[in-house]
Amino acid sequence: MLQNILNKEDFNLFSHAAEFSRVHLSSPCEERDHQSEFAQDLWNLLLREGYTDLFVPTNLSGSGLNLTSACAVLNGLAQKSSDNGLLFSLAAHLLAVQLPVLRFSAQQPELKLRVSGKNILANAMTEARGGSDAFNMDSTAFQDGNNYKVKASKCWITNAPISDQILLFVCTDKNKGAMGGITAFLVDKTNFLVGEKYSKLGLRTSPASDVFVDTVLSAGDIVNEPGSGLMIFQTAMNAERIGMAAMNLGIMEHLMEEVLSFIRLKKSTGVELMNFHSVSHLLADMKIKLDACRLMVYYAAGIFDQEKNVNAIAAELKVLSSEALIFCADAAMKICASGAYQTGWIERTLRDAQASGIYSGTNHIQKNIISAYL
Repeated sequence: MLQNILNKEDFNLFSHAAEFSRVHLSSPCEERDHQSEFAQDLWNLLLREGYTDLFVPTNLSGSGLNLTSACAVLNGLAQKSSDNGLLFSLAAHLLAVQLPVLRFSAQQPELKLRVSGKNILANAMTEARGGSDAFNMDSTAFQDGNNYKVKASKCWITNAPISDQILLFVCTDKNKGAMGGITAFLVDKTNFLVGEKYSKLGLRTSPASDVFVDTVLSAGDIVNEPGSGLMIFQTAMNAERIGMAAMNLGIMEHLMEEVLSFIRLKKSTGVELMNFHSVSHLLADMKIKLDACRLMVYYAAGIFDQEKNVNAIAAELKVLSSEALIFCADAAMKICASGAYQTGWIERTLRDAQASGIYSGTNHIQKNIISAYL
């Protein structure tokens, strides 16, 4: 099916990523998950292969991909990987920071350099009081000549404990609100502190923590221009909703493969599980959701790459893919039963999947966006 959706170049990117995943990312990671440990060695492999620089222009030694091509890569990487958290960190790095900074810093070559190379990136938007109301923030920046006095406190920041740069959103004009009053700064790790790493239900190998900023930043740290934070953040979230769905698609394909392998194993011992409608119908539902997500991922990515309004489509995809992932992980647990309930990839994926309805804006918020366009 994918050959009929992607062009030859993007399909080759997918195939290469899937093979890389099989060779390098498929080893069990139960101990890392138990210890909530980020796989720095595997990140270094991703770095050497160029997967951390997908959106960086080729003249800066990156791949120069658009979102459709990057989705093909994320889809492939997730097909065999045992570490969903590692890929979640990669997606957050690429989609929520690297892509929007590069898109909005055309006249800021120094910022382009800071989001390429070895730097690990984090998007710092969420605040404890604001919650899903992202633009209701207490973090501020006040201009003082060519500099800004910045004071910010952010929570649930993926990659914060390992990040070299954060894309920080603060209020620079309360009177303007979200429309013109929010500014994005690219902040080096020397200018922010991180709190204790969170202990989480799932995605435990993707570290997250609070972030604290109390410093003076220069106007050169501003992405694009003062007051342009809203469009930068919306671009980041749309890219993340679409790209994360591509990653979820790969995980669902992995789940389907695991379930079919289990069914074949049972058949070899004389048990025909496919004769039971309770099993075959779950598989059919998995297949329907998986194929629907695949079509919508690349449709949405194509609209994004044309720089058309993708807000509603990205929100729809976010809801569809997250609910499909949770369903598929739960179905795999039900079919594989006791074997999947033991500590292992399916058990871990069921835990990891629960976050998919929360990150990048909760599904309830996505439905607000969708209904607003009706």
